[in-house]
Amino acid sequence: MQAGFTLYLRWAERFSWSARRSAEGSFRARGATTLALLATLGLSLPALAHDAASPIDGDAITIDTSGASSGWSFHFDVSGEGGIGLGHDPSTDGFSLLVRGTGSNAGRTSLIDLDSSLWSATTGPAGFAYTDATGSRGGVTAATLLNGALQHPERIGEPVSLTVNFAGPVQLGAFDLEAVPLRTNRSTQHWLLLQKQDGEVVTSATAFFATRRETWSEQQHEMPAAPAADSLPQLVRSERNWFRNYDFRYVSGLFDPSRSDSTEDADSETLLWTRDNPARPLDFASLTALGDVFAPRIFHRRQRFTPAGTVSLTHYFHADTEQLARAGDRHVLGHARATRMHNNYSDQVAHLWSDDGQLLLTTTQVAYFKE
Repeated sequence: MQAGFTLYLRWAERFSWSARRSAEGSFRARGATTLALLATLGLSLPALAHDAASPIDGDAITIDTSGASSGWSFHFDVSGEGGIGLGHDPSTDGFSLLVRGTGSNAGRTSLIDLDSSLWSATTGPAGFAYTDATGSRGGVTAATLLNGALQHPERIGEPVSLTVNFAGPVQLGAFDLEAVPLRTNRSTQHWLLLQKQDGEVVTSATAFFATRRETWSEQQHEMPAAPAADSLPQLVRSERNWFRNYDFRYVSGLFDPSRSDSTEDADSETLLWTRDNPARPLDFASLTALGDVFAPRIFHRRQRFTPAGTVSLTHYFHADTEQLARAGDRHVLGHARATRMHNNYSDQVAHLWSDDGQLLLTTTQVAYFKE
């Protein structure tokens, strides 16, 4: 099935170096296909002297280049292959992958960094297992919990605040969601929200809902000056699965772990336009997820991946349903920064504005990091 292999190589070249070429659809190849899997331990790509290389014969490759380039993907299946002897603990030493074709005109993927915190020891011959359940992050989990109250038949009003505590990782599989209205007053309502797996709480939240009445209003935190979203290029990111769910257009404070120098940024600030990818009209669930769209501030400050994750976040909703409807599916402007990183924990303060300058959300969070 050499033709299938050739298709893979052409796709890899186009994906890595020539995104200007048009997509050509989906292909699937079976047979004698060989890829080289390079395990790099904390080293830049050219420094291969200390890398471990393990060729693997694959059973099947599925290549999908239909639609926009941000959605291109490949899936590589292998069976009957023994464990790859790493000789290192990837949860502490770090681990990256490079998939490349063999033969003439062979292409390759970019270097794929694997999150050290997602490795776990196994009893099998492989020694370690890497699990990135869905690519979702805290914002998606928070939106799921908020929806428990939004869809509850006893709900009154609209969300004003939401606090979420991430007690443990959400694993692949089913979960139970409990939404309990703790107290309902004439125009306010307090909620307890619990996400459980195997009978244990993995995420807890409290939410405050209210029926808003028209009063005197003022916005004191104005939107920062920024070029229009359409004037900025979309940054297609693949370092983490959840990056693909959003359209990023950076104004400043780009996190770029692939840059050749090792210079750290002087601060942790980011200013960007963003929205769901594919675009969808803004509502409370999507606004909740967008409030956690920013990568951990330690990534930006150090300009590299490090084990990190949100422990607790609080959203303050300034917008009502009508304001969200006016925002439509257009980009929102987000600004985020940390105030201090100290002894494994960092805060983050962020804001989201609609493109007409209305402040939609203020959010704060505390995140764990290992550095």
